[in-house]
Amino acid sequence: MRLALLGTTLTLLAACSGGKTACDSPSVDTTASDSQADSQPGDSGTGDSVTNQPPAAFDVAISPAAPTDRDDLICNIVTPSTDPEGVAITYAYTWVVNGLDGGVTTDTVPAASTTVGDVWTCGVTASDGVNTTEAVSAAVTILVAPCLNGETETLGGASYVHVCASTFDMGCTAGAGTCGPFGETVHTVTLSADRWVGQYEVTQAEFSAVMGYNPSFAVDDSYPVENLTFSEGAAYANALSAADALDACYTCAGSGSTVACEPVADPYACGGYRFLTEAEWEGAARCGEDLEWSGSATADDVAWTQDFGATSEETVGLLAPNACNLYDMSGNVWEWTGDWYGTITTDPVTDPVGADTGTIRTIRGGDWSHYPSYARVAYRASLDPTLKQTMLGIRLSRR
Repeated sequence: MRLALLGTTLTLLAACSGGKTACDSPSVDTTASDSQADSQPGDSGTGDSVTNQPPAAFDVAISPAAPTDRDDLICNIVTPSTDPEGVAITYAYTWVVNGLDGGVTTDTVPAASTTVGDVWTCGVTASDGVNTTEAVSAAVTILVAPCLNGETETLGGASYVHVCASTFDMGCTAGAGTCGPFGETVHTVTLSADRWVGQYEVTQAEFSAVMGYNPSFAVDDSYPVENLTFSEGAAYANALSAADALDACYTCAGSGSTVACEPVADPYACGGYRFLTEAEWEGAARCGEDLEWSGSATADDVAWTQDFGATSEETVGLLAPNACNLYDMSGNVWEWTGDWYGTITTDPVTDPVGADTGTIRTIRGGDWSHYPSYARVAYRASLDPTLKQTMLGIRLSRR
């Protein structure tokens, strides 16, 4: 007798009764069916082939759900997929930004790759090695990050810090020390926009690299640039704006030490580099605190003044910063502001710009050659904008 098993024929010889050499029944050749031959372990045994099942449905979500341009985007598998045959699932990621390939094929987009207003979509497929699901997606829009006082950024080749919009009391407040006779009238100021403010006074190295000359009396690359007119500082600000493709905040004629510049009508509307207004300067110097000097109730902590016995300005940033991470707002060199000097009243104001016209510009911060009282956050002084002083420098700001 012959039996067929899974396509292989086996011949079995059986002894017949009575010593016969042939069986009463004829031999039968039986061949397994194609379906039997193709069946795999785990088949039902009916002889029918079993189709590999695709991975189960799954869900994704991007975190954070309301991201800002400070946040990494992470595409999370919220409800994992499973495979009916128990095979491990692998996921593939594709990111799209504003309808275009985002160039990211992992689960994370770094914050540095995002821009405010971008719409990022994460598409994910699941695979068991045989079948791949259709993509499941989630999308988010990049929002503006809330302002953080003291956050640093490199702009125009220098370090700047964020100073957030605020409302504060300006002038001879309770913590401002012994007030002077120069109009330190207490009044409430609202500054409606966040700003980037130079973390340090502009150094001689920074100024000369852009302008091609150094007007300073005490020459040292690490010292603040000094001995420059209002217009020389404004021309430097315009040069930085041009390099960064920003609006110029001054109209200038001439060049070098003879340049003549005037501010645009509304400094708050200008997107380029400029001097702080007097109110912006004091708001940044205070940074939410009511202290006599910028960052401390003790002058020597933060202010390079006559108390140190100095014979010139010093390297920027040697003393402690204030709460906004700004250095030398008190002491080292005076700083030009953008305002004409004028009388201050007790009326509350929003985004003030000083007097409409004038002959002297406000300067702030005190310097190395004067007593600490001149470096108080509330102290006001002024100077003809065409004049130079070896203890007068600049600090810039931009939107």
